[in-house]
Amino acid sequence: MSQQLYQNPFVIKAIAACAGSQSELARRCGGRVKQGHIWRWLHTRKLTAEACAALECGSAGAVTKAQMRPDLFAAAGKIGGRAGRAQRLPEATPAPQLALQIEATR
Repeated sequence: MSQQLYQNPFVIKAIAACAGSQSELARRCGGRVKQGHIWRWLHTRKLTAEACAALECGSAGAVTKAQMRPDLFAAAGKIGGRAGRAQRLPEATPAPQLALQIEATR
């Protein structure tokens, strides 16, 4: 009997976003990601956080970290781990104003 290999649907979608090639996806993921990593992730049910980040980058957002591992990465609008109650992040201070504030405190 031949055993059917599991194929992770998120990795399949990422490969499809890269013209259907594991090698091309590995190249787009950059760094030390090789085709063998893509093959291993393709046949893994639960991806690591590092694999999710690489696949999101390599697929140009076709698959997101939150889709692949919602238990590790909060979905958009759910900040702080409290489902149903999104918290508003403080507005970012522009760099020139921040530099002036730092100089003023010296």
